[in-house]
Amino acid sequence: YVEGPGGWRLTGRSVPEAEWEKWTAEALATGERLKLEQEAKLEAEKQAKIAEIARILKEYPQLVKVADSNKAGHVVGAGNIRKELAAKWPGLKFSVTSSSFSGGNSIDVRWNDGPPEIVVVEFLRKYKEGSFNGMEDIYEYSRNVWPTVFGGTKYLSCERKISRENYLKVAETLGIS
Repeated sequence: YVEGPGGWRLTGRSVPEAEWEKWTAEALATGERLKLEQEAKLEAEKQAKIAEIARILKEYPQLVKVADSNKAGHVVGAGNIRKELAAKWPGLKFSVTSSSFSGGNSIDVRWNDGPPEIVVVEFLRKYKEGSFNGMEDIYEYSRNVWPTVFGGTKYLSCERKISRENYLKVAETLGIS
């Protein structure tokens, strides 16, 4: 933009100063409106997050909060997973371990027989901090507040094994013994 005879020049066209001032005022007003809309959106997201934290704190008083512990989030999360699995499937033994490494941390859950993997994975999904985006080779964090409050992990692994006893029962039922 260059000021020249007759007003400002924009892309080779002369623009009268009054029109230029009108455009500038409109651009500034649009920028201010967009800024206010963004601030309102961020505030709404913040309030929604606060409400969600209050809701889960009330709904899950039996779980350990990361803020009340001096342990890492994935360690607290593994402990809370143990509690939740024991309450959901009493009598079924689950192995829950956590580890930390240079790329983050993980929680591994293993069990014999019992519920299918997909059921347990879905039940524990709230403990995941996000997911790996292989297209861009980055880890993308979710907006899930659960890991912040009750612990969580970058990588959650679940593995169900079928006992030999149950394989034999199925084989017998199918007449393949």
